[in-house]
Amino acid sequence: MGTSLNKKEKQQIISTLNYAAHKMIKELEQNRMVGNLDFYHLCVDHFKGGVWLGFISKLNYYHYDYEALYVKIKCKYLGSKFKVTFLMKEPEQKDDSKQWEAYNLEVYEKLNF
Repeated sequence: MGTSLNKKEKQQIISTLNYAAHKMIKELEQNRMVGNLDFYHLCVDHFKGGVWLGFISKLNYYHYDYEALYVKIKCKYLGSKFKVTFLMKEPEQKDDSKQWEAYNLEVYEKLNF
């Protein structure tokens, strides 16, 4: 018994994950870490059209030579898998308002073949 999501539902989930990732980036820019439960609540707050049934299966932070922070989030939603990745590093042009800046934000469905 497999459940599949239609195109509109997938777009809604990607939109929700994109919103939560942007909110997470804002927190990281202010040197505040975000955990699984925090990210889940960001998704719940944004999701429209019912109850958020997503499960955040992985939220990892990786440091590359202490110059960049790579963030990887995996989410499962009714049998479909989604992935969010982005990179945080110091901005090229120093600005006192930001210590970190996000690059290469990707939110997509992970297809299984």
